[in-house]
This record gives sequence, structure tokens and C-alpha cells, in this order.
Amino acid sequence: MMYNVIVVFILCFLKDTYAQQCTQPPVPMCTCFLRTNLFCSEKNLTQVPSNIPATTTSIDLKHNQLNSLDATTFSGLTSLNKLVLSFNRISSIDADFFSVLRTVKSLFLGNNKINSIDATSFSGQSSLKILDLSFNEIPSINEDFFSNFPMLTSLYIIDNNLTTFNPITNNSFGILNELGLRGNPFVCCTMKEFVDWTKTVSWEFFDGSCTDFNESTPILSFNTSTCIVPVDGRWSAWNNSTCSVTCGVGIVSSSRTCDSPLPSQGGKQCTGEANITTSCNLVDCPIDGGWSAWTNSTCSLTCGVGIVSSSRTCDSPLPSAGGKQCIGEANITTSCNLVDCPRQCRRSRKR
Repeated sequence: MMYNVIVVFILCFLKDTYAQQCTQPPVPMCTCFLRTNLFCSEKNLTQVPSNIPATTTSIDLKHNQLNSLDATTFSGLTSLNKLVLSFNRISSIDADFFSVLRTVKSLFLGNNKINSIDATSFSGQSSLKILDLSFNEIPSINEDFFSNFPMLTSLYIIDNNLTTFNPITNNSFGILNELGLRGNPFVCCTMKEFVDWTKTVSWEFFDGSCTDFNESTPILSFNTSTCIVPVDGRWSAWNNSTCSVTCGVGIVSSSRTCDSPLPSQGGKQCTGEANITTSCNLVDCPIDGGWSAWTNSTCSLTCGVGIVSSSRTCDSPLPSAGGKQCIGEANITTSCNLVDCPRQCRRSRKR
């Protein structure tokens, strides 16, 4: 009994001693332990305290009122390996936020209001081993997100809004041995590849179930061979006709079929038109020249037989694009026969 009392007394003494030896100036609203571990939990903080020493290795900020995380919040903390941000109100994380925290090995973001995950927010986290995103509102996670964590051993995404989970297409989880997925509305047959993969891993901890055929089944027990996966139809390439004319403006008819693949197992039909027409504009068509109407002169005389000159031009239309010239004469003459000219009388001589 006396031994326990002494131990407690020594621990309390050490904690108080180290708390007094925190790097100056002290971080507001926080206490430290063993000089490099900072405790700022349950302080109703709305933002991360400033002046955090660069030598800090652990920060506990759980049970506060933090709403968002911007890119400069933890800049300069090059020794940090554990960050606890659970039980806050965080809903957004700036792109590249964690890129400055390249030494962090344990990150706890559970019990917040995070509703989206951007892969770039966690870029540069190659040293991360433990990640907790449980009890948030995340509806989906892009496959590329997991490529940021080649050293990840423990991942917890319990009680979110995920309906499918396929992070293994790029072999992201080489050394993962703890995975918590309980409390998500997973649909088993939408993540067949992942379900089959889980059965190849020797898990230290795995918790998750999925629903299909109106039944909830542990992921590790689900038989993917029973899945009927709907296949949506997709259009083939367009098949185009030749232009409807050999010159000028015509029409091209195009068609496609919903067979690449055909819809099956209740999959959706293709949307859009199967047949369309478009205009095609080829070289100008040749136009042959045509004569204008004749233009006639007046008769060369006012009486008797004279001449009328007539002319026409090859411009109705003009020949173009290799069309033929007009055939025939452009100028002709014809006779014109007017009234007889009056005759003059001759007088006889007297003898």
C-alpha cells in the first residue's frame, strides 16, 4: 500500500516538474509532459494555439470546438509524430494541409463532421501508420487517397456513410493489419474485389459488415460468387455513311448501337440518340455558263431592207468551279425589212 502511494506521489511530482519546465513562452491553455508532449484537450478552443514549440512530438486537442484546419496550422512542427484532433467540429480540411506534417505516425480525426476527403489534403504522409476517421460523415473515398500511406498498419473508418470500398486497385495496403469499417451502409456486391482481398490477409483486427439480398453479413464471411452485378449498356463507336452528294452541301447519317456492352442483369440502357444526321460540305459543284437574253440594235435603215445586230453574254450564270463555257455565237446579224422606201417621179423633155 505504501509502495503504491509513493509511486503515485513520484509520478505526480514528475508531471508537475516537467509541466514547469515547458519551453518558454508557455502555450496558452495547454500543459506539457516530458517537455515535448502537449495537452490542450477540453479547453473549448476554437483554433489551434500559436507558438507551439518546434520540438513538440505529441499534441492532444480532443474535445474542443475546432471547425476547420488550414494549411498553416501546424507548419514548422518537424518533430511531431502524434496528433489527436478527435471530438471537435472539423468539417473541412484545406488541400495540402498535412503535407507539412511528414513525420506524423498517428493521426486521430474521429468524432468530427468531416464530409469529404481530398487525397491532396494528406499528400506527403508516407510515414503515417495509424489513421482514425471514425464517426464522421464521409460518403466516399477516392481510391487515390490510400496511395498516400504506404506504411499504414491501422485504419479506422467506423460509422461513416460509405456504401462501397475499393482501395486495393493500386495495391495501397501492403502492410495493413487492422481495419475498422463497422457502421457503414456497404453494399457487398459493389466491392467484390475488396471483399475477396480481405480473405487473403492475416488480420490482427477486422470489423465490418455489408448488406446484400436484404441481409447483413460480415465482410469476411460474404461469398462474392452469389453476386449478380448489373451491367449498364454502353454505346458502340459511331458508324457514318458517306456524304449524300459528291459536291456542295449534303448530309451524313450516323448510327450507333447499345452493345458495348449490352445491358444485362438489370443494368441501364444507353442514354442519348442512336441515329443523328450532320451536314457535309464538299468542294463546290461545277456550274456551266448560260447565255443571257439577246440584246438587239435598231434596224440600220428607216425603210427597205436593212440589218439588225444582236448580242448576248455568257453570264446567266457565269461558268465556275470548272463548269463549261456557253456554246454558240455571242453576236449575230439579221435582216430587217421595213416599209418600201418612197419612189421619186422623173419629168419628160419637150421636143
